[in-house]
Amino acid sequence: MSDEQRDIEHLPVPYLALDDSLNPVSASREAWRMFGVRVPLSPAREDWATLADALANKRELIAMVGASTLRLRHVGSTDRFVWRDGERLFAVTVVVLPGITGSDLRYGVCFEDKTAQTLYDRERENARRYLEATLDSLPAGVTVTDADLRITNMNRAETDFLKSVGAAGSLPDLAGRSAPDVYAMFPECAEAWNRARSDVLSGGQSIEHTMTATVADGTIRRRAVSIAPLRQAEERIAGTIRVSEDITERERMAAELRDAEAMAARFEAVQGVVATLNHEINNALTSVLGNAEMLRMLWDRTEPEARQAMLVDIHAQAEKIAEVTNRLLTLKDIRVERYLDDTKYGDDQLIVWQPDSE
Repeated sequence: MSDEQRDIEHLPVPYLALDDSLNPVSASREAWRMFGVRVPLSPAREDWATLADALANKRELIAMVGASTLRLRHVGSTDRFVWRDGERLFAVTVVVLPGITGSDLRYGVCFEDKTAQTLYDRERENARRYLEATLDSLPAGVTVTDADLRITNMNRAETDFLKSVGAAGSLPDLAGRSAPDVYAMFPECAEAWNRARSDVLSGGQSIEHTMTATVADGTIRRRAVSIAPLRQAEERIAGTIRVSEDITERERMAAELRDAEAMAARFEAVQGVVATLNHEINNALTSVLGNAEMLRMLWDRTEPEARQAMLVDIHAQAEKIAEVTNRLLTLKDIRVERYLDDTKYGDDQLIVWQPDSE
């Protein structure tokens, strides 16, 4: 075994030393294994021939190494390329070695397995694309910043919103810009971003607020905004994530619901007023009709004083009916008031109305 072979035999990477004809003259044990050749205890001539045959079968590799040697002119100069062997990927470095005792130049070829790193990079890129596609499918606007509140990512819903209010609306235009500057046109947002430095980035809390924006067609839109800390490994806060949702229709429907509830309450009050008036009028009518019927049937047998008392009662009840009718004509407002002491009065309601002359 030559001194050179002894020096490189136990290198932790596949390494070959080739002569000017690209035949192996020394190799590390990892190189023998990489080309599928049994590692000999003491390489003999036939062993090197086996390794040379295995290397020759990698025609693409030999061609690429040969092309590198043509570009290299001086001892120590290097060339690099990427070689794919089936499912494995290698970064290959070719370096010019000095000859031995005046012989022709030799070449060292070192292989670095990049398969795992490539798979990791590919999975990370796929995950990034999947995340971006997921964010773009969300109806809510999402803005991501770093620890300096500079924009690093933004989904389509948020860029579309910024376009609608006349701001720059594409991620390449916004990436790297200060989020407080981008949202400075909205006072609510400016105040929230100022708080985010202490509350979110330093304190790890979330901030919620609402904002009002006028879009290009002149309509006013309302949005609910939340700014939360973006955490990475070891719970370190690396930035913020801002979620913005259009709540214009939600607030409109809530207002309509409140109006409908108020109308229902007024209708309930009207029903109560009608019942109350009906009760008062019916009581008065019952008295009038009763007295009138008694006078009609018993006029001749009734004393004058009794007839006079009945007539007075009829007149009083008629005035009461007139008063109730007048209150109805001058009705201004109706509301329902529940008694405070339900244990004393139960669920009874007091119907209250106000005449215009109050």
